[in-house]
Amino acid sequence: MEQSWYFSEKIIEILPNGRPVIIDNEFRFTVKLSNGADPLQLILMNKRNEVIAQVAFSSSADKNISEPVSEGSIDFSSGEDIAVFNTSDRWRWQFFESDVLKFRDSVALIDLETATTVGVLTPRGQFFSDNKEISLLIKPTLSETDPLLFQVTKNQKELPGEFFVPLEKILWVEK
Repeated sequence: MEQSWYFSEKIIEILPNGRPVIIDNEFRFTVKLSNGADPLQLILMNKRNEVIAQVAFSSSADKNISEPVSEGSIDFSSGEDIAVFNTSDRWRWQFFESDVLKFRDSVALIDLETATTVGVLTPRGQFFSDNKEISLLIKPTLSETDPLLFQVTKNQKELPGEFFVPLEKILWVEK
């Protein structure tokens, strides 16, 4: 059954830096990982967990991925490169070789204790993971002008890594 959603007031705003701001507390959002068919997305839901809208984050062209660094050493003002941040000694972003087109020039997030890959970030800003313990969050900030950083979490407790994806001029919103 198709449903139409009409709102008389603004419920969410996407700032120029991509940061979503919830205006009506009856709504919330989650971050959906990339999969074979869909890009990285913000999913807006009502209090009954019904999907209201989806905002897709996808680059129309490959971007450069920076060498993994600590967060304080990146200049976000250029908006050109994807940046990845190591957050602990246990986890590392590492470049790898791939014959699969969508994974060329990508970085893998490696758990050094178990020597396993927990996720892959592509030059189009898509994060893939088959590990059910891995999810994405938006990094909290004190300022709405801070760049939008995605946090990779394991069981929503550990923080294996973070990344920044420059926004396209147009974000796709589906209802």
